Amino acid sequence: MFEEGVSSSQHNKVLEGLTEILNMGNVSSNTDIQSFGVWRGNDWLSGNTLNEYQSVDWYCARALNQERNQLNVKQLIYDLVTEPWQKQQSHCDIVITQRDLYADGCNFILGIGDNDNDFAISSAYRFKHLDEFTRNECLKTISMHEICHMLGVVNENRTNIEYNLGWHCLDSKCIMRQGVTVEAWVQYTRDRLNAESPLCSCCQNDLHTYVQNN
Repeated sequence: MFEEGVSSSQHNKVLEGLTEILNMGNVSSNTDIQSFGVWRGNDWLSGNTLNEYQSVDWYCARALNQERNQLNVKQLIYDLVTEPWQKQQSHCDIVITQRDLYADGCNFILGIGDNDNDFAISSAYRFKHLDEFTRNECLKTISMHEICHMLGVVNENRTNIEYNLGWHCLDSKCIMRQGVTVEAWVQYTRDRLNAESPLCSCCQNDLHTYVQNN
């Protein structure tokens, strides 16, 4: 689901990236992708009150730290993990926001993904000053990165990895490298656009292993 303010072109780029990753994992044909856009259920609003779990607006409002004007990913993750929809049918959640994100110990983060809890979250906020092509492609890159984390990449038991706010690849062209600045993600995006594959062979193997076992 996408927060209001994320452009249709950014929406399309994220879905494009998701499809590419699923194709690499050979699971696109039997995976049900549901794009809810700016998701709002039929009963999402009661007067001026957002009803719980009924809209992307509610998730983001719950996570908003008014003083920082940023979304707290810890709260956002909690609500995604405890949502009633997970009890009805197990699924993965992908959330794209136009607001800035932060986590404990970090002034900001561009995204987060977790295969234990089946979610990926990415923010378009830090790319907004870039030209349209670059900001859209950067959002695609970071979203693919977090979706890969959601799907078990990077496996901590392999070599050529490092622990830096989670396990990340050390391959010089792979999108699973760690990047903590916008400049780094601009470069990773350029590398992705010029590469035959966004993932190195080791990360591709992690992806294949995960989808075969889940």
